[in-house]
Amino acid sequence: MTYARNIRTVALAVAFVVTAVSGTDVTVVDSGVDQAVKAAKSADSSHRDGARSGFAGAKYVEHVYGVVVFADTEAQVADVRFAVARFAEYGLELTEVEVRYFSDGDRCTSADGRTRAGYLAFGNGSYVVYNCGTVFTLLHELAHVWDVQSLDDETREAFLAARGLDSWTHEEWAHAGGEHFADVLAWGLQDGNVRPSRTTPNDDESLSQAFEIATE
Repeated sequence: MTYARNIRTVALAVAFVVTAVSGTDVTVVDSGVDQAVKAAKSADSSHRDGARSGFAGAKYVEHVYGVVVFADTEAQVADVRFAVARFAEYGLELTEVEVRYFSDGDRCTSADGRTRAGYLAFGNGSYVVYNCGTVFTLLHELAHVWDVQSLDDETREAFLAARGLDSWTHEEWAHAGGEHFADVLAWGLQDGNVRPSRTTPNDDESLSQAFEIATE
């Protein structure tokens, strides 16, 4: 497959600032990219305060271009770096997004007792992805954000046609174009390593065709 690449956005994606949070001490590690550092330092202070108050469980706060991550482990931070870089590689720019990880099992359980891998919310001017699951789940939820922020109707219509669907927001997951879109994007951005199980067709040819439409 041949995909369009956006080299400028890739360069921006790899520029990041790490803020390690421990108690009340915050250490900013300069990545060596002046513009990224300035942007991170001028970001809304609520992002940093969240690690010590509203999101007290976070040990790490990192600004990855367009995304702020609150995480408990370095591995979780690395997952977000990977995800944002993959979006950028295909010219899919994410802005005003927070990713928050939960280690508390209770927060990964919905009101009706079901375990949830991740979900998306909107508040305080930002989209917030809550992740309790895998990299695939992270990519899936970020795909929903990009859909809302940037996807145009023409692309949605072409994608629906390719998947044999007629609704972007159908109440049943298997018939919702938006869910197919998020699964397809997560599949492609992870190089096909994880095959979607809840949306079909999920053979390589069908997924590749849909991915090309989604990233044109």
